[in-house]
Amino acid sequence: METNTVISRYIIGPFSYDVKLKATEFEYISFFEDRYGEFGTNLWYVKNRHYKMYSFEDKESAFQFSLNLSNKLNIDLLDATEKGNFKWVEKENIQ
Repeated sequence: METNTVISRYIIGPFSYDVKLKATEFEYISFFEDRYGEFGTNLWYVKNRHYKMYSFEDKESAFQFSLNLSNKLNIDLLDATEKGNFKWVEKENIQ
């Protein structure tokens, strides 16, 4: 986390391949509902680029994962589950 590096690991059978992505500055985390009814988490970084993190079956799991990650990285959290009505989450009010 100190170097702003994201590592993607691709595994096919007994083989794995790591791809490192260096981001100069992480901006925020968003969680959203996709067109299939699943919930995802994205890590947004400089120049409006994002890294797809994970998919969940329910909103609460996506929220908890996103909240934990935004707290670890000390960045903002955006609730984008409602199309056209994005809201910044006030993390101070969440226990």
